[in-house]
Amino acid sequence: MNNDVKIKYINKINTFSGIYYLMGMIAFCAAPTIENIKPSTVLTINSRNHLLEYWLENGQFICDYFDLDYITLREGKCSHTILFYKGTILTDHVRKEENRNYLINEGYDNTLTDQLERLKEKYKMKFPHEMGVYLGIPVTDVDGFIENCGKNYLYNGYWKVYDNLISAVETFYKFDESRVNLMDKIENTLILP
Repeated sequence: MNNDVKIKYINKINTFSGIYYLMGMIAFCAAPTIENIKPSTVLTINSRNHLLEYWLENGQFICDYFDLDYITLREGKCSHTILFYKGTILTDHVRKEENRNYLINEGYDNTLTDQLERLKEKYKMKFPHEMGVYLGIPVTDVDGFIENCGKNYLYNGYWKVYDNLISAVETFYKFDESRVNLMDKIENTLILP
């Protein structure tokens, strides 16, 4: 995303307060998921400016507003790490043969709910690499990251790209477009619960 555009929207979000700020932040970060382009988005909500308190009080409303599902991957005293997703889109994504095979090899099987509960358990111990598959990162890039210890990548955008650069850059462009489109739509339309 063009830095000037990114700064414009971040500055706009910074004019919001309370739940509006939290909703703007979630919209900006999860726009590709909200707009059905990315299967999920992970976001840590901390206690700064009472954001965690707003989330705990209004999380379901916010997810309903954006038509999102969520699972809390980690609960801390001062922060919660949330995976935002749309059930049907994430289910379709993990059922793709390459993703399904990778996840089965990592011990994930059964329903999406069971898989997300397993992911949550593993996330408590450390950030599991297979999280990348749930986030929509191609398996070849997840493997490339592991094999190269996060180095020797072709490009660093929404993730480190090790294979199929053109496709990844096209995807990054779609993510950026979704952010611009969604932020333009919601700029003046956020409604309190």
